[in-house]
Amino acid sequence: METVNGDQCQIAWYEDGCRIAVIDASGHGEPAAKVAAMAIHALHQRPDLGPAEAISACHETLQTTRGAAISIAKIDLTHSVLSYAGLGNVEARVLQGETETRLVTYRGIVGVVMRRVAVAQINLEPGWLFVMHSDGVNARFVLNESLVTAVGGDCDRLAQRLLSDWGRAEDDATVIAATAATR
Repeated sequence: METVNGDQCQIAWYEDGCRIAVIDASGHGEPAAKVAAMAIHALHQRPDLGPAEAISACHETLQTTRGAAISIAKIDLTHSVLSYAGLGNVEARVLQGETETRLVTYRGIVGVVMRRVAVAQINLEPGWLFVMHSDGVNARFVLNESLVTAVGGDCDRLAQRLLSDWGRAEDDATVIAATAATR
């Protein structure tokens, strides 16, 4: 059993919103944690980059490593737009009303094998909910209003519920949940 997590996340706030990143470094334990920390450092150095450009910056930084799966979302609260890009097996979803939208994450390993990374944009409706998770969480859960209601609409409780109900005991696992303050 490992005592160090190879998953890391970063949430950087700006005047008009935030950038959320989840990094799942290849492997486990201390070596994976070091790779994830390198990616976090690269993101910290360039808070101005959008999702695709931020993944490219991480790719440059991680080229001497085993790499990582990385997904990045930028939420523009002023214009109610979410921009998303992902490479590897970190997944993301948006719940708006009764509609769950799974965002496309492309195949590859940041730092090792990177193809063109496309950015998806979603217009956010009032009451939106965003969830991003590493592959340490089984992706078969359904993000819906009954699940959100069961945790009282609280993002921290939702993330904990997904980890406890769908987390894999033998893998690092990370869940981030975010919503508009009006939910």
